[in-house]
Amino acid sequence: MIKHIVEVTLNNVSREEQQELKDYLEDHCWGWEEKNVDCPDYPENKAREMKMTNIYSKEEAINKAIEWQRWSSEQSLSYGELAEWSEYFRKLAETFDLVEEFKENCII
Repeated sequence: MIKHIVEVTLNNVSREEQQELKDYLEDHCWGWEEKNVDCPDYPENKAREMKMTNIYSKEEAINKAIEWQRWSSEQSLSYGELAEWSEYFRKLAETFDLVEEFKENCII
């Protein structure tokens, strides 16, 4: 018997979707072990997954903005969270001379 261990990290997945995956895996002879089951349910944990990190170059700032656009399009952010992100990217734009580019791409 060959035994393989596959670890899957589920981010932005509701409890119902997790159960659906678990049922599917069990129906296809896969074992299932949950870890960190105390983490908050979707969607309460969504806004914490993207971090406002220190950025040290123009290229990093652009990549962070692209990553944020993808991430934020899948979120339900509050006005306060949007204001925080806007301020974060405004500062990056001013630091790395990206104000025009970030405005054109609706980052700020």
